[in-house]
Amino acid sequence: MAEQERVSAMAIKADVSRDKHIRRMVSKLTRHFGRLDILVNNAGFSKRIPRRDMESMDEDTLDRILGVNIKGPFYCVRASTPYLLQSEAATIVNLSSDSAYHGDGSSLLYCAAKPALSNMTKAWARCLAPQVRVNAVAPGLVDTDFVQWESGVLKSAAARNPMGRITTVEDVARVVVFLASEASHITGQTVLVDGGETTLRPRVS
Repeated sequence: MAEQERVSAMAIKADVSRDKHIRRMVSKLTRHFGRLDILVNNAGFSKRIPRRDMESMDEDTLDRILGVNIKGPFYCVRASTPYLLQSEAATIVNLSSDSAYHGDGSSLLYCAAKPALSNMTKAWARCLAPQVRVNAVAPGLVDTDFVQWESGVLKSAAARNPMGRITTVEDVARVVVFLASEASHITGQTVLVDGGETTLRPRVS
């Protein structure tokens, strides 16, 4: 794809939960490209664990969920900020989740990590303004290999969604591109991309 579009791309393997990996990654790409304008924190990790089954949340899984979903974005923003501050149109887009709004997700700790990321987004938007815009995208359920859902989960989610389908990768990508490029006066926001499920979900009588 990069060759077709005649753009330069670089792939760097890194564990976002490790500060040294991120600093090395940012150093390599800024040496190669000479600048950094946009940071998208897209890495995520979770494991399907029923929220009442707290005993199944072993320490390794707990550390991994919090490490990737909270420490990872922090490390990436910290390492990138000196370069972003040199850009004329710098922006950060974090990938949150609709779980940040209703506490319903793949695991209890994942449901805790995403509101934290949305609040970190606001904090970064304050402290990095006006040089850097910082926003987040909160997708609804997306059919990827991120979590192995039980049979019927995706069909049920599509049936209750006001738009009649679950969120797609393309839905999310379009909003990320908009926030990163065209939304010049938007910062500190978390944009739901879930077909209205969170905002319009039926009231409990």
